[in-house]
Amino acid sequence: MNQQATTFLKREFIGDRKLAILSVTKRCNLHCIYCRTENKWYDSLGQGSKAVDIDKAKWPQLLNICKNAAEILITGGEPVEYPLLKGFLLFLSKNKIRFSIHTNGISKKWCDILS
Repeated sequence: MNQQATTFLKREFIGDRKLAILSVTKRCNLHCIYCRTENKWYDSLGQGSKAVDIDKAKWPQLLNICKNAAEILITGGEPVEYPLLKGFLLFLSKNKIRFSIHTNGISKKWCDILS
């Protein structure tokens, strides 16, 4: 493995900066026991929120919140179930925000996004 790949995988580029974790949706194509049981969300913030998806109108605010982060880890639920994910990823790219995606990787919706 080359040095650049090793640096990325070890997240050495983060240095003293922060990794921002952003849940874009509560939707998921699975019902894993470790994530949620019945209709309860696994984290206390998720349980208290009525919102299912991040509102597109809030995207610009996220730039201000995450501008000093080395990377945004996009999570959910299952991020690909967020109806606006493709547009959101293009928005982050356009604004030069580095991101990674935490996914179960088995949704058929990936085909549309990756195309």
